[in-house]
Amino acid sequence: MSVLAMKINLNNFTLFLLLFFISCNSRQENNPEEERMVYLCESPRAYSFHFDSKCPALKKCSHTVSKTTASLAKKHRRRLCGWEANAGIIR
Repeated sequence: MSVLAMKINLNNFTLFLLLFFISCNSRQENNPEEERMVYLCESPRAYSFHFDSKCPALKKCSHTVSKTTASLAKKHRRRLCGWEANAGIIR
């Protein structure tokens, strides 16, 4: 094996290790709270998400109720329901 081929293999191996450690580190940063399933009222005027499917505010929804993750709900500018936040439902 030539010196050039050995350098290329070493560079590829170093790159592999770097990417491996970056991916491992990013997995540790995931917040389990962000991956929890939440409920959304699909009304155009709705602005919150709900952890509890039996939330009194969500029960008033006359549109479709869908499920998604808290992180996706936040990306769509939804915030935690005030009723649940004030009642301390956050688990």
